[in-house]
Amino acid sequence: MNRGVPERLRLRPPKRDPVTAELEVQPRPRGLERRRVRVLRVERPSESLVLLSLERPQGLAFEAGQFTYVFLPGTDEKRAYSLASAPHELDHLDLCVKKIDDGPTSNYLYALHPGDHVEISRALGAFRFRTPPGLPVVFLGTGTGVAPLRSMVRDLAHRGDTRDAWLFLGSRDLQNLPYLHDFQLRAARLRNFRFVPVLSRAPLLWEGDRGWIQEAYLKRFFHPRPHHAYVCGLRRMVDDVRVLLQERGLSADAIHTERYD
Repeated sequence: MNRGVPERLRLRPPKRDPVTAELEVQPRPRGLERRRVRVLRVERPSESLVLLSLERPQGLAFEAGQFTYVFLPGTDEKRAYSLASAPHELDHLDLCVKKIDDGPTSNYLYALHPGDHVEISRALGAFRFRTPPGLPVVFLGTGTGVAPLRSMVRDLAHRGDTRDAWLFLGSRDLQNLPYLHDFQLRAARLRNFRFVPVLSRAPLLWEGDRGWIQEAYLKRFFHPRPHHAYVCGLRRMVDDVRVLLQERGLSADAIHTERYD
């Protein structure tokens, strides 16, 4: 095509800086688009715990265990909250929020009422159910750390998964034990699901386990088959439980963790 044109006059593509060229072929990160949703239900079991149900935006997909960002109105400030509802529940998204004295987002969420609106992001996060079919699982969570575990439990039941599943849920007191009746009813209906609530400051009439979930796990859980563990809570609890699980023979790839501090 360039026959007869002197070499020095032929058009050549401009030289590209190698770094620039590499950046041009990388996929651009998706921005955190804000989705405005309506508050459907609000429950305040205690002065520091609020359970919210939000309308689920059309097209918002997620996997059990993931989270969404909630934006503080009029600012770019945001905070991540795990989704406590399951992916198949198309008409709502559940959030489990602990109110922190110096936490503006948690105080804002605690004060919401049905009919109010909040802005959320798409679903994010790598804490997802990754256990091969048939292997038993044990879930260990404290306080609002149960949110992603609840999503996984509900998702397994919806899919008809019959593997053995245990949930150890710890809290300081009864009022701050999220979704207690939900889990009790589920355990009564499903033969393969066992629920162990644990209170560190239990009232005198409490008939359940007392102390820490690590103690309840050691006392109650034993399974002859290899199993996976999913742990969510404060950093100290997660680290302690990981060490305990490793001492009981679980490999690193069988322990899945999420911290919220």
